[in-house]
Amino acid sequence: SAMAYDGVAARSVGGAAAGVDQSILVSGESGAGKTETVKIMMGYLASVAGQTDGVVVKRVLESQPLLESFGNAKTVRNDNSSRFGKFTQLEFDATARVGGGDPPLVGSRCRTYLLEKSRITGQAPGERAYHCFYGVARGRSNSRLDLKQQRFTAKGDLATNKIEGMSDPDRFAKTWDALRLVGVEDNERDAIADLLEVTLLLGDVDVEATSTEQGEGSKLLEDAASTKASQALGVNAEALGKALTERTVKARNETFKVPLTQQQARDARDALAKEIYVRTFDYIVGKINTATSSGDVDRAMRVVGLLDIFGFESFAVNRFEQLCINYTNEKLQQKFTLDLFKTVQQEYDEEGVPWTHVAFPDNAAVLTLIEGRMGIIDVLNEECVRPRGSDEGFVSKLTTLHGTESTRYIPHKMNRDQFTIKHYAGDVTYTAHHWLERNTDALPEDLAGVARSSSFTMLASLFSSSVVTTKTKGKLVKDTVCTKFKAQLTLLMEEIERTTVQYVRCVKPNSIKSSSHYDVEMVVDQLRCAGVIEAIRVARAGYPNKLPHAEVPRRFGLLCDTSGSTLQLCKSLIGEELATQKRDGPYAVGSTRVYFKAGVLEALERRRADALGERAIVVQARWRQIRHTRRYNNAKQGAKKVQARHRRYIARRVYLKTKAAAILAQSARRACVARKRVAALRRNRAASRVAAAWRGRKEQRAYSKLRTNAVTIQKVQRRRAAVALFV
Repeated sequence: SAMAYDGVAARSVGGAAAGVDQSILVSGESGAGKTETVKIMMGYLASVAGQTDGVVVKRVLESQPLLESFGNAKTVRNDNSSRFGKFTQLEFDATARVGGGDPPLVGSRCRTYLLEKSRITGQAPGERAYHCFYGVARGRSNSRLDLKQQRFTAKGDLATNKIEGMSDPDRFAKTWDALRLVGVEDNERDAIADLLEVTLLLGDVDVEATSTEQGEGSKLLEDAASTKASQALGVNAEALGKALTERTVKARNETFKVPLTQQQARDARDALAKEIYVRTFDYIVGKINTATSSGDVDRAMRVVGLLDIFGFESFAVNRFEQLCINYTNEKLQQKFTLDLFKTVQQEYDEEGVPWTHVAFPDNAAVLTLIEGRMGIIDVLNEECVRPRGSDEGFVSKLTTLHGTESTRYIPHKMNRDQFTIKHYAGDVTYTAHHWLERNTDALPEDLAGVARSSSFTMLASLFSSSVVTTKTKGKLVKDTVCTKFKAQLTLLMEEIERTTVQYVRCVKPNSIKSSSHYDVEMVVDQLRCAGVIEAIRVARAGYPNKLPHAEVPRRFGLLCDTSGSTLQLCKSLIGEELATQKRDGPYAVGSTRVYFKAGVLEALERRRADALGERAIVVQARWRQIRHTRRYNNAKQGAKKVQARHRRYIARRVYLKTKAAAILAQSARRACVARKRVAALRRNRAASRVAAAWRGRKEQRAYSKLRTNAVTIQKVQRRRAAVALFV
């Protein structure tokens, strides 16, 4: 995708737009990741391109999940299998440069191919119909569907309600939001949901066998299912019954009714259901294109086309659809082969490299068998217009025309309705069962008329378009599926031819949907079917390896001492056997590149690896020397540090021991002095107490004596005073 965008964004030397249209062809078998790859590439292209309108870009990106909802279904190989092919063209405005940068994404267009109709009316065990049916049945509030009761879905897988982690109601809501984004109004979305319900309700309509004057006939069962379906269709039940059980035949100026058998009536019912769904799908595709297309024819547009197409298919029973799919892959393989050799030849011519023609598988004979004059398509179309054409008659005519003349056609000896085609990817045996019906794909005009007269507005509008006809042998007949598909494929190949093509091959690692298992045999088979192995074989037959001139001395100059031109270096390395126009050699020197035969570059790379290995050994030895020297020095420094710390430890221990002894001696001395001081203090204290006691007693005795004398004096004085007072 990056190369494709560079191609559309290219400018000339003067700055003018010089981009060219691009195509990316994505192929692979179901479940290989084609759809996811296309979405990734679309997201990348939208992100790297300048954007002038974010709404348009969002519509472009959301259109893919919307198409998945209506065109994808669960199969035994893939839970989200695309049951149709699509070619999406992203439109870039080459003249408008956002901010002077790259061209912006301004729109897209989508074209679809071969929608699988048979899945609408029935599915194999373990498979489902299209996602949208389950979304409407389980996500619409007023749905009229009961999937277990609907004939078209009852035999499929009803236990699964999530696909890739998204439930059916959530997918329904997302789908309806995407419809709104692309411009579908609310009433139109409701009508689309009604059309999906009508498609499944038709499956419950049944007929019973009857006898008429003209032979076996049928009659509509007048039950609740037919009433419900006719009401949903917006038609009268009686009119629906007549359209299902009778066919109008016009012969010259006369018109008459032909009764249909029970099986024919049921086939007509299924054909109507398929046609309603197909036209609904085409209507949605048209709405997407209207919403996403730029619509400006005056712009200088450049497009990147993304083709998501079915891979080569070969099953136990291969039907009409497998022939169309393998026919498509034959056309794409022819384009791939021609591009491969055209590119290689053009490069060799531009470089002036001599080369010889290499045989490659040419599938032109297969394409002639399928699409050539009186090929399979012509014979099938011719058998369809024969009054009593049959599948066995078709195979018989093919055997008569090609059984002995074509080496690609192998008639089956046991079964008259089988034949084998030798495709590029292998032999495929086809079973021609109901091929004429599937190729005609004709909806009875009576049922188409009933649909056009419906009171259901959208249903009537879908069937209002005219039917394309082709003139064959003087008669106007409806285009068959083969004719329309061949025309579509031719137009597709013409558009691809006008572009620069890139190829993407998606490979499925296993068939059990496991992310941890790798089936080598299955992968190789896919590579073979995709033509990759054959392309590698052819590429290796020429000059599979190449290097720019500047790269040769840079990579291999160490192998020799020669200094000079690239040619001289190659002669010194490889030898004198240079490839010329007259002889083949192991290498050739072009104007800008050197080309090597198979094995030559590998041998040089081995010699280079050996030389680098020898130098690496020297480097490693020197590095080991440096490493060990560094390790020794580190060890030496470490030993010195250990020794110093040990000596410090010993000295410190001696010091601490001496210090402790000194402290102990000092403590003893101080204790002795302290004891003496305490004893002296105690003596002084005792002496002080004795002296104090003695002085106290002495003073007490003196005080008592003075007190006694004072009392005596006071007594004498009071007595004298009393005597004097008395006298």
